[in-house]
Amino acid sequence: EIRQVVRSLCQGTADEQRRTLDRYFTRDASFVHPFCAVPHFDGVRVPLLGGRLSSRDVVRGIFQWYRMLSPRIDIEIDSVLHDEARDKIYLDIRQTFSVWFIPMYHAHVRLVTILDLVRDETPTRSSRGNDDNDYEKEKDTPSGPRQWKIAKQEDLYQVNEFLRFAGPTPLPFLWLLFQLGAAAVCVLMAL
Repeated sequence: EIRQVVRSLCQGTADEQRRTLDRYFTRDASFVHPFCAVPHFDGVRVPLLGGRLSSRDVVRGIFQWYRMLSPRIDIEIDSVLHDEARDKIYLDIRQTFSVWFIPMYHAHVRLVTILDLVRDETPTRSSRGNDDNDYEKEKDTPSGPRQWKIAKQEDLYQVNEFLRFAGPTPLPFLWLLFQLGAAAVCVLMAL
């Protein structure tokens, strides 16, 4: 199920993104990315908007802008690891990010996403019955299974990977030269 959650967030319509975030993210979910961060908060009054705002609302705006910036995102999830002892999911992801205003450029990047999970206190009914997946876990309660929710999403990119978002520039190549130079200095200093 986590693969579909990621696809809905990265490739879905604004409505699919909203439904996915509302179903799988806590209201005070935080988000960490090399270019932006959203801390945990819920019910902050925003006078200009005439209401209250949660961090999940801000995360929704980020995903919707991300989708507008790159209307076509190809994504492959190479592996998923559920660390039950720490309530985390690790995803090894490859994606192709194509910015609409640079039509011939496609950033092929790899990242690791870490999802911090919490159990939702609201029981839910699963239409599929007893599934063995990363979100819906059966529990001996009269009201049915409980659902996992995402409390934090952290996207980890190597520097050379997120430099590719800058467009067709020599930055990734220059970073590679820096890395090779740093490795050479380490070897020389070890002699």
